[in-house]
Amino acid sequence: MAQKKSKSINISQFINVHKLCLDNELDVFNKEQIQKWREIKRPSINRVGLEIIGHFEHDDIDKNIIGFGTKESTLMNTIPREELENNLKKIFEYLPPLIICSSGVSENNKKLILKHANNTETPVVFVDTKLSFITTTVGIYIAENFAPEDFVHGSLVIINGVGVLIIGDSGVGKSEAVLELIQRGHMFVSDDSVIIKRIGNSFIGVSPEITKNILEARGLGLINIKSIYGEKSVKDKTNIDLVIELKKDENTNFDRLGNENYFYNVLNGKIKKILIPIKLGRNTASLIEVATSLYISKKDGVDAFQQIQERIKNEQ
Repeated sequence: MAQKKSKSINISQFINVHKLCLDNELDVFNKEQIQKWREIKRPSINRVGLEIIGHFEHDDIDKNIIGFGTKESTLMNTIPREELENNLKKIFEYLPPLIICSSGVSENNKKLILKHANNTETPVVFVDTKLSFITTTVGIYIAENFAPEDFVHGSLVIINGVGVLIIGDSGVGKSEAVLELIQRGHMFVSDDSVIIKRIGNSFIGVSPEITKNILEARGLGLINIKSIYGEKSVKDKTNIDLVIELKKDENTNFDRLGNENYFYNVLNGKIKKILIPIKLGRNTASLIEVATSLYISKKDGVDAFQQIQERIKNEQ
C-alpha cells in the first residue's frame, strides 16, 4: 500500500540541495533577516496576479512558494502605489515560505517586494532566468518530494535507456543478475528495495539512502558499485518503464508467443510487466536484456507475434 503521510519541505533544506540546473546554488538575498525557516506544504509554485490587484480568493499563500515574473511585474506597474503597497502587505502577511523573483521583475519592483519580505521575515531569491523555467525545474523537485510513494522488494537498473524493475521471490537470483548487467555496461540504481514515487502517469524509482550504490551478492557480501565500477555505472533515480518478474514456479503459465499483456500494479497505476521463468543453466541477465529489447522493439512498432499473424493471413 502507498504510504500516505503529511509532507513538507523546510526552506533551509530546499535552498541547500536544489540548484535549479544553474551554475550556483540558490542564495537567499535577505538571509540576515530570517530568524526561522518556514515549510513548503504544497507541491506547486503560486503566482499571485489576482492578489496583486486585490482579489484574495484563497488562503493557501502560506503553503506554497510564490513566484514573481514578467507578468506580475508588469501588473504591479499598472496599480497606484498606495493600493499596490496594501495588496503586497496582505500577501506577505500570509507568511509565504519563499519568494522567487525571476529576471522579468524590474529593479524597482524587486526593491518593493524585498521591503515587504523583510517586514515579515520572508526569504527572497533573485534568479537570472525566466519564471517558466523556474516553475518547471522547481516544480519537478517539489512534486517528487510530495508524490505518493511505496517501498517494493526488488532491484532497479537502466538497460539501454529503459528503467527496469526486477522483482521475484527471495533467492531467485535478482542481485546476481543485476551484477552481471552492470558488468555488461548497464546502470545500477538500487538493490533489494526500491522506493517508487508516482507523478501523474509516470513512476520514478530511487534507492533508499541507507543502501544507495550498495548491492548484496550471495557469497560476496556487500559491494559498493560506484567505487568498483565507477561513477558512470550508477544513477540516483530513473523512470520505471518495465517490470520483469523472475519466477521459479514450474506451474506458472508463461507467455510463449509474446502476445500476453501483464501489468504490475502499484500506487493505483500499472506498469508493463514481463514474466521470465528461471531454470538451472539459463543466463538470467541475458534473458532480462532480451526482454528489455523486445519491449523497446514493440514500442517502435516491431512485434514478431503480429508479423506471424500477418504471414498466416497472407498464406490463406
